[in-house]
This record gives sequence, C-alpha cells and structure tokens, in this order.
Amino acid sequence: MSGLQAPAALDYEELEQEVLARIAEAKLATLATSAGDRVTARTVSVVNDGLEIFFQSADSTTKNQQIAVNPNVALSNGSFRLEGAARDIGRPFEHPFFARVFAEKHADAFKQYSPRPVTRLFAVRPQLATIWKLDPDSGPHEILVDLENRTVRRNPLLSLEEWRGLSAVGG
Repeated sequence: MSGLQAPAALDYEELEQEVLARIAEAKLATLATSAGDRVTARTVSVVNDGLEIFFQSADSTTKNQQIAVNPNVALSNGSFRLEGAARDIGRPFEHPFFARVFAEKHADAFKQYSPRPVTRLFAVRPQLATIWKLDPDSGPHEILVDLENRTVRRNPLLSLEEWRGLSAVGG
C-alpha cells in the first residue's frame, strides 16, 4: 500500500488524441435523447470526421422527434461518453464523405436505410467528453475533457483515503 499516490497531471492534447481515437474506433454508440420528462436511448451506427460524429435516422423515430425539441444529446460507448448538440444536416447522399465512409463501415445499414427518402443525417460536435478510468494508485475517476474550452479536469469518484481503505480490504 505504500505505492498509493496522487494521480499525474492531465494533458489536454494527449486526452484530445485519446478522444479522437475512441471516436474513430467506435462502430456503434448508445444515443440518449430527451424531450419533456422523457429520456430515451438506443444504439446507432456512427462514423466520424475528426470530432464530428454522424448517424442517420428515419423521420418518424422518437429520436428525431426528441432532437427537434431538444438537440442536446449524449453518445456513449463503454466507459466513454460524449455530450453535444445534434443537428439535422439533410439526407445521407447529400454528404459524399458520410456516404463513402458509412458505406465502408456499415454496408448493410447503408444499403437498407441510407437511400430511403425518410432517412435524415445528423451531426454531433461534442462539447464534453468523459472517460472513466481506474488508476490502481489513486482509484476510480472520470476525466472530463472540455472540447470547446480545451481544458481537462479529474473528477475523483472516491477520495484517496476511501480508495486506500478499499485497496487494503481487497489486497
């Protein structure tokens, strides 16, 4: 237990690269939307261009209806979460980059849904990324990466003393 210590300083550039890598790796994400008192979530197929994330959806879906009322959304994949505003940017085939990359990454969904006249394309530019981490020396914490202001902060989920107590019990 003598090795327990405060965590190392955070570096925005390094964490932004981790965010970009996690976004690029994801094929699917859970998209949360809300309107009024109703919050819903579902899995969507995603592609990205840098920090901008794209997904498609049919006009009549709950997600489209909720985004029209409240564009604030969250996307998550495992212990990684993004928050931002979704915007309807038209039809999939109006955006050659999306059409090409989505066809490569999600061939079946592209063939089945992208050509339909009811399919809309949405873009999300995340404002905040949250990465859950477990450091054996300092415990569980969230790293919040503010992509607009280019800042980072650590949100400990347990104090160092609480983590030391748990480590002593488990170790």
